[in-house]
Amino acid sequence: YAVSSEWEAVNDLEIGGRNLILNSNTWVGKALGSAKGVTFERLVVEGESVVLVSYDGVTASPYFRFSDIVHELGIQTYSVEAKLVNGNGGLRMYINDKGYIYHSLTEQWERYYCTADNDRIVSPYNFVNMHPVSGTGAYSFYIRLPMLTKGNKSYADWTPAPEDVQVAIDAEKNRINDIL
Repeated sequence: YAVSSEWEAVNDLEIGGRNLILNSNTWVGKALGSAKGVTFERLVVEGESVVLVSYDGVTASPYFRFSDIVHELGIQTYSVEAKLVNGNGGLRMYINDKGYIYHSLTEQWERYYCTADNDRIVSPYNFVNMHPVSGTGAYSFYIRLPMLTKGNKSYADWTPAPEDVQVAIDAEKNRINDIL
């Protein structure tokens, strides 16, 4: 029994096989923008690259966008780890205006998911939106390790894109060769 390198559908379960987001462990080159009522700051916390998201607690329908990451049609699952820093709030997520889902945030790192059948990849429809839920007052939370996979079931744990693994291997080889 062979499993497809990208995904395989069994009883309507399509299991994603790889992270489609390059540099997802560092957020390097990722466009976090189109924010309304939200500020964000890239930080390193406990050795991890994170984004601190702060919602002002006043703006109606706040959001921020993770742009230029959706490049394929079909069912996809986006996930991100998040942790409440202060206040009390939630996070609503969706891909290209589809697959809305609400999650209550906690003070522990947890992975949150949304799945959508994406039928658009032309600009501006190549984004994931995340909304702090208005009406809960001001609060802040961290996000880290975003992942986008084909299919409606992502791996439970974050994995880097295969291209990122090769870049890390090449960098280590170069470092060793420089020492020798």
